[in-house]
Order: sequence, then C-alpha cells, then structure tokens
Amino acid sequence: GRCDFYMSRGVFWPLLYALVVPRASPLRALINARIIALREFGVYEVWARSQTPNMTHCLRMPTKIKFQEAYTIFHLWVVFIVLAGGMVLAFLVFLCELALARLTYLTS
Repeated sequence: GRCDFYMSRGVFWPLLYALVVPRASPLRALINARIIALREFGVYEVWARSQTPNMTHCLRMPTKIKFQEAYTIFHLWVVFIVLAGGMVLAFLVFLCELALARLTYLTS
C-alpha cells in the first residue's frame, strides 16, 4: 500500500471540526449538539476512513525513517543554489549602495 499522508498516532483533540456562528445565535446549541452526535455515533470516523482507504496500512508505518544512502554534495545542490542566489543578491545591493552614495556625494 501507499500512504499519501502522515497519520499521527496520538489524539490531539477529539473534536476538530466546527461551524462559525455569531456568539448570541440561537442556532449555536443546536449545531453543537449535532456535531457532538456525529462524533459519538462514529459518523466522523466513517467519513475519515472513506477518505483514507489505506488507513490501517498508514497506521502501521515505521516510526523511524531509515535512509539507505548517505548524503553527498550532489544531494545538496539546492543549498548551493540558494547560497549563490544570496551572494548575487548581496552583491547587487552593495552596488546599489555604492551608486546611491556616489549620487548623494555628487548632489551635495
């Protein structure tokens, strides 16, 4: 099987769904009761399982990810591109500062 999502093993908070209503709305108590009923009758779990068909396989995934090969310089090419881009940008800012300093010196 294939897992498209990381499935957490812990439960953070059992009621992670809500509807936004005004604070003094008379519908608030009714909506809260329906949401709690969805949770208690297991409807939410049925919906969640229908959206993640490999849920049992994903829950049995190993907790530690093992890399088969060591990092090499080739694996870090994006880091070097970001470094080069930052250096080019810093050089351009330096040139702008020199031009601005020269311009203010000539106009004063």
